[in-house]
Amino acid sequence: TIFDDGNFKVTAFATQHCPNSHAFLIEAEGKRVLCSGDLRLPAVDFPPVDNLDAAILEAAHFNVTEYADILKDKSVKAVYINHYGNYIGTINGANFITLRNEIAPVPAELTTDGMEISL
Repeated sequence: TIFDDGNFKVTAFATQHCPNSHAFLIEAEGKRVLCSGDLRLPAVDFPPVDNLDAAILEAAHFNVTEYADILKDKSVKAVYINHYGNYIGTINGANFITLRNEIAPVPAELTTDGMEISL
């Protein structure tokens, strides 16, 4: 835990994307949100967390479908994919449809600049 004032708590999890990279679990008002930051691979360094109201996950460094098996084993109410782009010549946004189908009925969206999310 890197911050906790009794109302707002942030826990950092080291990731293997690069030295000093982290994912963050944010907890406030009874809600839990994971922001993955950049990962090496979901199977390698996805944080050991569960019971999430939302997971905001990056998808620029591997095929976004690599989240499917991990998310199936987590209790996640909604998934938001950010930082997506080319992955080995394939637009990861296209792979998102496969991910969304594999984790259904959990809702999943690609994020956009200026997007607001309410929990």
